[in-house]
Amino acid sequence: MANGDTRASRCIRAPVLLERRRIQSIVQYRKAKTFCGVTVFTAHIERGVPVPQELYYKGSMPADSQTLSVKAGKIGTMDLELKEGQSVHYLLHGDGQFAFAIYYSDDATTRDSEGVGKWARCYPLFAKIPGPTTVPLKDSIKIPKSGTYRLWFSNEHAWLHTLKITHQLRID
Repeated sequence: MANGDTRASRCIRAPVLLERRRIQSIVQYRKAKTFCGVTVFTAHIERGVPVPQELYYKGSMPADSQTLSVKAGKIGTMDLELKEGQSVHYLLHGDGQFAFAIYYSDDATTRDSEGVGKWARCYPLFAKIPGPTTVPLKDSIKIPKSGTYRLWFSNEHAWLHTLKITHQLRID
């Protein structure tokens, strides 16, 4: 440990050195050029394409949709008893920003709990879905195991706004 070089100081410096090397490799790979001390990347980046207004989404939620209200700072859930091999198709529209995930449990004691702390996540957690959604979210999940599935919606970030999730579920 010469020159006061301790293991802790090496551990602190290592990420900085790795980051510096990563940036240098990106600069070399993307053929960046430096002008007046500023690095400019010359890589081709595809831009968004303008969409004509006649192709904008103009649909609405089906008439048989239901609404789940989630108070400000709270979470809302819907529990579904499903069997292995079934599929859940859902269409969601939120009138504000929300979080969404699907959890699974086959334990009766866990099912009675309010939260999802002991539940297994079986669909990714989307922590911030910007809203209001212009186009409803549409997806499906094939059920790998029989049990209770909890659709979890969070409005915990809100102080005043009551979130309204309009949804349609179809189970095959």
